Amino acid sequence: MFASGSQNLLHTAARFGVNHAVLLSIVNVDRSAYSYYRAKAAQERSYQDSPLETRIVRTTQFHDFLTSIFQRGTRLGFVPAPAKISFQPIAVSDVANILIDAAEGQGAADSIRTVGGPKVESSRDLAEQWKAATGARGAIVGTRITGALGSTWRAGENLVPEQAIDGVDYAEWLTSIEA
Repeated sequence: MFASGSQNLLHTAARFGVNHAVLLSIVNVDRSAYSYYRAKAAQERSYQDSPLETRIVRTTQFHDFLTSIFQRGTRLGFVPAPAKISFQPIAVSDVANILIDAAEGQGAADSIRTVGGPKVESSRDLAEQWKAATGARGAIVGTRITGALGSTWRAGENLVPEQAIDGVDYAEWLTSIEA
């Protein structure tokens, strides 16, 4: 899916004189059996195998992504929080700056840069922050994420605390979207 589209894009770009490309990806996609992550890993390989100079930026989950998880249950009167899982959410604006730097040639050619949000927090703590900021009603309920994605997240493969950036944390982001 991603790989064949990427190959077409990259080879066409090379034919038209484009010299380099940047790809946004997800931390540790190469360590998961989750089908979406496997497709993203194949896309990364397409970029690495292309004739272009490439820079891949892997990030942790966006603040918006976590918010969408918490919002899902509110119609049913609860706030779902993935059980036994922590996240290291990152602001889209912080990622955008990193992608711009990569597009301008910062970092080694044909490299993978991994970045994570400024803090690792449990999904329950993040759900509590979201609930307080939005005034959402209902109990926070631990929900089990099954399958390969759940296994990946429970193993902490969505976290890279050693690559945390000094950026906007979830609590700060929540206050900025309310303004």
